[in-house]
Amino acid sequence: MKDREMQSYIEEREREVAEREAAWKADLSRREAEIARQEARLKMERDNLEKEKSVLMGTA
Repeated sequence: MKDREMQSYIEEREREVAEREAAWKADLSRREAEIARQEARLKMERDNLEKEKSVLMGTA
């Protein structure tokens, strides 16, 4: 390969890797946001359960 061809090949590969990395990071961010939403929902459910238990046990 000539120097120019090799440099062009390297630049293209670097772009491809950067694109895959960006896509991976975006997917990771989406998954982390979903986990945070699920954790918040579970906390609310747990709090509601504790309130319900208090009412049922007559300690409210």
